[in-house]
Amino acid sequence: MKKKPAWLIVSFIVYLRNRRGVVMIRNKLFILLVLLVMVSCGGKKSEDTVRTESSQESVQITFFSGDVKIMRDTVERKPELGMALASDDKVLTGENGKLEILVRQSGLVKVSSKSSVMVSAFMRDSDVSDTNIHIDYGKVVTIVKKEKKNENFNVVTPTLVAGVRGTTFLTSVENVNDNKKGIACGKEDCLVKVSVLDGSVAVHRNDSPEEVFLSKNSELNVPGNKKLSQDLVKPLGKNSLGDLKDIIVFHKSNIGGYENLVNELKNTSSELSALDSSGSLDEMQDRLQKSSSKTQSDEIKKLATETDESRYLKKDIAKEKIKLDPKETF
Repeated sequence: MKKKPAWLIVSFIVYLRNRRGVVMIRNKLFILLVLLVMVSCGGKKSEDTVRTESSQESVQITFFSGDVKIMRDTVERKPELGMALASDDKVLTGENGKLEILVRQSGLVKVSSKSSVMVSAFMRDSDVSDTNIHIDYGKVVTIVKKEKKNENFNVVTPTLVAGVRGTTFLTSVENVNDNKKGIACGKEDCLVKVSVLDGSVAVHRNDSPEEVFLSKNSELNVPGNKKLSQDLVKPLGKNSLGDLKDIIVFHKSNIGGYENLVNELKNTSSELSALDSSGSLDEMQDRLQKSSSKTQSDEIKKLATETDESRYLKKDIAKEKIKLDPKETF
């Protein structure tokens, strides 16, 4: 039976109390009864409330500069270091704005200028967490630790979804009809680029379960409604490498174990170390290519095994594509 709102029950009690000859309640008893009603109706938190608070505790701002604002319930707020973001908060960066977000001490989301992004992180149960990064437009770099098998990261754009774990990659969403690059795009005029520096990413269209896979030092450009195919995956280009180098700049912070996470990320990724070093983009590109000791199929096989062998068909993916259940995420 659905519970009645607390105010309705209290009003009914007041009505009974004021009726002559119907019921007589002493003042002290009346106050006690009202308190009991309020506790019973309002003491238990709804699932939505718990999920929102879980998000707020796990998504924090660790750095920002320039023109940055947070839209919460249609109200504009100024960002603050350590500020917790709710699941429906929208981050907007202007011409020179930058923002960095720490997710559950295991991932970083770096938002570039002229971007519109929402980040939500929830515990599905006691063991599994889901993080979704929604990009309306702009550029976002996601850096996720490799070791955690129970954390699901998805980057969602107007046309594509990228499922990741243990990955450093850039997602760019551009409206081809917007010269100022500050308007969300529709499916027809949206250009989405996924550039992987390290790790593996599975990408599928919002309206199709068919996936393509990207390994380290590769990229994928998908304009409008173009159908995905593995042939679209190309080596990481110089422009993408330049964007990654510009966006991946780490800052000192004492928030939520940030320093430990950054040190761990650098120590476990030769690609991040190469990006940190000085030199031209050509030299960096050459260094990254030489450091890539594994083929694309090797990377995907490893990720599939680490995640859950039961979810993948045991096939030689160098010869035949892996097929996932359409309802599952990579």
